[in-house]
Amino acid sequence: MNHSFLLDTSVLIWILEGSSRISARATRALFHPSNTLIVSVVSVWEIILKHQARKLELSTPLGAAVDLIMHDSPWTILPLSTDALRRLTELPLLHKDPFDRMLVAQAQHDGLTIITPDVHIRKYSVPTLW
Repeated sequence: MNHSFLLDTSVLIWILEGSSRISARATRALFHPSNTLIVSVVSVWEIILKHQARKLELSTPLGAAVDLIMHDSPWTILPLSTDALRRLTELPLLHKDPFDRMLVAQAQHDGLTIITPDVHIRKYSVPTLW
C-alpha cells in the first residue's frame, strides 16, 4: 500500500548527512519502494536560513545541498500553497517553531503523515511516524 510521507526538516538533514539518528521504523518507511516521500519548500527555506545564520553545518556546500534536494532527489517537492497558509491560521499554538507549524499545516491540508522525532509536532492533530 502506498503512503505519502512529509519529511521533517531534521529528518531531511539527517538523510543528506548520512546520519544514523533515524529510527528503524522511519527508515523502513523511507526506503519502502511504494511510499512517496515529500519535502516541503519550507524545509529547504529553513535549511538555508539556519546554514546562513551558522546554526547548521553541512558536509556539502549549501548550494549543492539545495540542488540535491530540489532537483537531484527522488522526493516530491511540496510548494507552499495559500490553502495551507490558511490552515496555519487555525492551528493552536502548541509549538512555537514557525517552520514546524507550517509543516503541520501542510500535512493536515494535504493528508500527509510527517516523519519526525519532534514530540511537539506530535501534539497536533496530524499523523506522525517515528
